[in-house]
Amino acid sequence: ASGTTRLALPAISETHGRSWRFTQVVTSRGPSGHCNGAAEPFATRVRDGRILMVFRLATAPATADCLQYFASYSSTEAESWGVPFQLGKTLWAVRPWLLLLGNGVLVLTGGRPGIYLHVSPDGNGETWQTYNLAAEHNRRSRSLAFPNCSVIIPHPAPGNPCTPEVTTSY
Repeated sequence: ASGTTRLALPAISETHGRSWRFTQVVTSRGPSGHCNGAAEPFATRVRDGRILMVFRLATAPATADCLQYFASYSSTEAESWGVPFQLGKTLWAVRPWLLLLGNGVLVLTGGRPGIYLHVSPDGNGETWQTYNLAAEHNRRSRSLAFPNCSVIIPHPAPGNPCTPEVTTSY
C-alpha cells in the first residue's frame, strides 16, 4: 500500500535454527523516494566471503524504478549491512534468487514478466551479464516448435501459431 515501508529483517541462528535473533534492518525507498521498500529479499555468501542480499523495491502501482533490484553487502556475518544500492539498470523482476556455483560464478534469477538469468562472473555481484531465458528459448526452439514460422509475432494473432504465447516459455 502507498505510504507503507517494507523492510528486510535479516535474522541469525546460532542454534541450528532452534532460535533466531534479528540484526540490522535493511531497506530503501529507491532513488525517487516513493517506492515502498525492500521486498522479497534473498541472501547468499559470495566468492570473497561477504554476504550479498538482493531485493526488489515494491510499490503499488508498480513503476519502473521500483521494479529494479537493489542490494546490500554484509562483511560482518549479517550483523550489519551497507547502504543499499541499485544493482544495475537491467537487473529487475520479482522473486530474486541467488546462488554461488561451485566454479565461483554467482547467478541471480527472477521472473514476471519473463524469466531472467543474471550471471556475475566475478562471483561477488559487482559485474553482471543478463540473459532473457524466455527469448533465448523461443529463439533456439523456433525451428523445432514452429518450422513454418520465419518470425515469432509478439502479440497474439487469431489463427496464427507463431505467437510466443503458444511456446513452452510462457
